[in-house]
Amino acid sequence: MLLASTPARAEDGATRGRGWLTGLGLGLTALSLTGFGLGIGGALNAADANSLLDAYVGDGRAPLPEEATTVLNLQSRAKSAQTLSIFGFVMGGVALAGAVTCLVLDGIWASRPVDVAFVPTASGGVFTLGARF
Repeated sequence: MLLASTPARAEDGATRGRGWLTGLGLGLTALSLTGFGLGIGGALNAADANSLLDAYVGDGRAPLPEEATTVLNLQSRAKSAQTLSIFGFVMGGVALAGAVTCLVLDGIWASRPVDVAFVPTASGGVFTLGARF
């Protein structure tokens, strides 16, 4: 009986599983949803404070002396809510961009190699990242 053997070699199309970037991407997705939730909540609180404030000083009406403290508190509440809204939307947007980047890069690295290079130039250097989508 004749036994024939062929050398084993890895397939070029072999893929690896997703790595740690997928977990980071999912975590950043949850953080982005939290940020957008803060942004929406802040916007709703600011709208509520502004509508209450409009009842005191709307249509050019000046508040009465006993209403001055309430008006100041409502103005402070509206400003704080607007700041929270802006912070939440910015945080959510940055986290979402990071999440998409991590998920896309991990998907690319799972299926194809990514070319990474540092190219020295006269004015410093250039970091390049190349992949096919």
